[in-house]
Amino acid sequence: MFRLDPGNAIAHSWYSGLLAAQGRFSEAAEECVLAQRLDPLSVNIRNLTAQWFYYAGEYSEAIRESERTLELFPDYWTEWRGLALSRLGMQERAIDVLEDDADRSENAPDI
Repeated sequence: MFRLDPGNAIAHSWYSGLLAAQGRFSEAAEECVLAQRLDPLSVNIRNLTAQWFYYAGEYSEAIRESERTLELFPDYWTEWRGLALSRLGMQERAIDVLEDDADRSENAPDI
């Protein structure tokens, strides 16, 4: 039987991908939240958390996770914040955010 290493952030993030592939997006997001506790400075895990919250329809959480990522990594870009704002009916703000993220992506370092 497969046992998930409780201290391995990458394993938890990969497991979240399996949950997402099964359409279990809320569970996938929660698995990524656990992975973040184990590796709080992983930009990839943080972005994945926002993605799963977005797909789960938890748009406010997707925005919050994206903003937390940007607080830690100001040069990083993530489309989930803008897409979630759009889903919440804030199209003008979403466009501004996506344009800002596009500008940021041109100057982003490889992570």
